[in-house]
Amino acid sequence: IPLDDVVVDDKIKAIFLVGGHGGYADQFKFKDLIESVDRNGGIVAAVCHGPIGLCAATKEDGSPFVAGRKMTGFTNEEEEAVGADKSVPFLLEKKLQELGAKYEKKDAFKDFCIADGRLVTGQNNCSATVAAKKVLELLNAAEK
Repeated sequence: IPLDDVVVDDKIKAIFLVGGHGGYADQFKFKDLIESVDRNGGIVAAVCHGPIGLCAATKEDGSPFVAGRKMTGFTNEEEEAVGADKSVPFLLEKKLQELGAKYEKKDAFKDFCIADGRLVTGQNNCSATVAAKKVLELLNAAEK
């Protein structure tokens, strides 16, 4: 569904932001949707560069959405390994830490997923499957 066609309301139970460097250009477009899903008790998930979209969002008290939350995303080491560390606007790992996230990581290009309540994040593209399975698990648990 194109983002412009999404109706932001309490019917959305989960959002999953996938990776890619395009997130740098689109990071502010997701703010309202992320905040709405979170505030309505939904699941917010992001993998690889997807957490870029979480950086502009805030909690109800105005603090960064990621502050105090355990999470992961594409690492500085992974960005350097693909040769993009000098061309991206910011390194995601560093940015998340600056915003107060409790950032965790594993070995480069290995699957790693963290669920902190209703926030699910995966370190890189190798983590997409395990992150998606965690989202489904949380959705199924919420229906019971």
